[in-house]
Amino acid sequence: MADVETHLAIIEEYGYEPAGRFTLPESSWLESFYDHLARRMAGYEAPDDESRLLVEAIRSEGNKLWFCSFD
Repeated sequence: MADVETHLAIIEEYGYEPAGRFTLPESSWLESFYDHLARRMAGYEAPDDESRLLVEAIRSEGNKLWFCSFD
């Protein structure tokens, strides 16, 4: 993932003006995102190999995957 400055530059490059930015606390990702995702994925069977790889990564790495972390 790119850093915040890179993302802001991309936003401005496309003609948008950011209204602001903030960083969510770690607990928001752990409790509200990853824990919820893990509960929803319990018993889920992926329909194809590509999906299966993602499901296994989430199950094995859990909250170590910071897909949206820029800071």
